[in-house]
This record gives sequence, structure tokens and C-alpha cells, in this order.
Amino acid sequence: YGVQFHPESVLTQGGYQMLGNWLESIGLKGAADKAKTLSPLVNL
Repeated sequence: YGVQFHPESVLTQGGYQMLGNWLESIGLKGAADKAKTLSPLVNL
């Protein structure tokens, strides 16, 4: 598997969900759960 990740994508709706899903798919369940609960620090 591969993923091209742009940091700005977490600033979009569902960006952290996307990151969490990918982390989960490569076996990092704990990191995935944490990523899915984050929210962007910057509001555009």
C-alpha cells in the first residue's frame, strides 16, 4: 500500500479521519484512534 499525504489535508473536513483510516490499515490501531479524535489547530 501507499499513500500520498499532504499536511494541509488534515485541515479539511474528514482529514484526520482519512489519516486515522490509513494508520489503522497499516496496523497502527492506537495511533489511528488518536488521529481520529484530533481537530485542526488552524481555521482557514
